[in-house]
Amino acid sequence: MKKVIIGLLFLTICTAGCLSKNTVKLEYKCKQGEVLKHRIVLSNTFVLDVNLPDILVGVPTPPPIETGTASPSMGSTISQPVSRLRHEISTRLELLCIKSVQSITPDGIITIEERFEPLSEEILINKESTLLEGCSISDVLRDKVITLKITGDGSILSTEGADELLKDIHNRTSSLSMDATFRLRIGDALRYEIEQLIQQSITMFPEEKLTKGDAWKRPIIVALPIIGIKSTVTHTNSFEGFSTANGYDCAKLTGSITATISDEKPKLSNLIGEMFAEKIAQQGFSTELHVGGAKTGNILTYFAHKEGKIIKEQITEEGFINITAPVMFGSSTMGEIKIKMTSNTKYIAGKYKE
Repeated sequence: MKKVIIGLLFLTICTAGCLSKNTVKLEYKCKQGEVLKHRIVLSNTFVLDVNLPDILVGVPTPPPIETGTASPSMGSTISQPVSRLRHEISTRLELLCIKSVQSITPDGIITIEERFEPLSEEILINKESTLLEGCSISDVLRDKVITLKITGDGSILSTEGADELLKDIHNRTSSLSMDATFRLRIGDALRYEIEQLIQQSITMFPEEKLTKGDAWKRPIIVALPIIGIKSTVTHTNSFEGFSTANGYDCAKLTGSITATISDEKPKLSNLIGEMFAEKIAQQGFSTELHVGGAKTGNILTYFAHKEGKIIKEQITEEGFINITAPVMFGSSTMGEIKIKMTSNTKYIAGKYKE
């Protein structure tokens, strides 16, 4: 009997030891006055393809946006029939994310001042390098501060300063001398980058301890650029075990990304331009938009659990939105507008070494 009891105790101790080796509590560990720096590279590509039915072709359309200048010009309009419109906006941004810990309350609420120091930036419009003087992410971020209140597990309780950044982008893009529809799309792309930088600069963890193989979800509501509707993006993360990164003992986390599109409808004029949207109304046509799409992605994070710091993180996403809009005159179908927006995003963050 004693041998059985001793054997059970030994088995219990061994099991507890094995579990402890594969169990971890993920939480941020900060000290007041501490300054944390990460180098971030963020790249985005958005492509909008619009195919118009014959009933709309022949409307005077603006010439292609001139690239390589600070202020693209509209020029004069042309009347050449256009049945297919394509806009491609690509951005690549490299910067330092600098977090300064301002205070920590007794119940663990951390106040962080976050600012971004741009290192380099490139904007391509239709695959050509474009200068948007005074209207780049670097211009918008310079000397701006965002204040975050977070819990130890990374839940963001409040954000101050982000709305001012988004309004600043709107004001700057509104002054660009280019087609209003294209100006709006550039502003959407830049605002999307700002929102990504804020949301992805803090990774959220579950409150409970994790055992190898445990998973948790983090839903984020985002406004999709260019088409202007909201999507719920869900990050499903899993604790894969322990690993080493940059000399730190880390918890290795992997994850997947999926998205659900809201039921709201985008504004047709934002998709095909005011000119074509006005023609539909003036000619007595009507449209009904049908929206569908998907987004997938992967997440890889190395979190130094003893120090309570992210060492490396990489997020890749790709998605598409399909929009169809039959053009109706009464009960007769006169044609169909077909729109596809594709996106590719890559976010890489790593602990910055002075």
